[in-house]
Amino acid sequence: MSVPAQQPAPDALTSAESPDTSWGTSPASAASPSAGRATDLQPSKAHPPGRASYERIARVAAVILLAIVCVAVVWPSGREVAELKDTMGPGFLSSEGKDIVLNLVMLAPATFCAVVGWRDIPWWMWALVGCVVGLSAEVLQSLLPMLERRPSLANVGQNAVGAWAGALAAWYLLRRLHARVVEPTPVE
Repeated sequence: MSVPAQQPAPDALTSAESPDTSWGTSPASAASPSAGRATDLQPSKAHPPGRASYERIARVAAVILLAIVCVAVVWPSGREVAELKDTMGPGFLSSEGKDIVLNLVMLAPATFCAVVGWRDIPWWMWALVGCVVGLSAEVLQSLLPMLERRPSLANVGQNAVGAWAGALAAWYLLRRLHARVVEPTPVE
């Protein structure tokens, strides 16, 4: 009677140890049993010093920014929100122009911080989350008439553009920083 050989249990991956596929890791290396272990051997070359602290700061910032967006979305007085937008937006724009610009940038910082803070999640997923937040904001404003707000499909599109721009900017920046960290140093 033959007894099947027992396979060794795979190592548990934490976010610090997990292979970061957003950097462009090849599928062959990501599927290999030793994927992600190269970082254990030389962590200073694979990740910049202090990466965990930057990720924590970015996570906290993303949560704070999302809370600010939620408060702004459910603020009951549309008139007060319009007055605030008039004071915040660029002075050379009309009220409508300020509204457009502020809707474009409303979710960009949050998705930027989310991509930096949770690097094990693909950047485009955070962009999609931003789109859902923007759509949810307008749906919520239309379902709650006591908010005295003007929901608009244009706002959904503007929020989506901002969400994608923030996530894409973070992805590009992280990719550039990673390329600098991984570059081999010249031998003298």
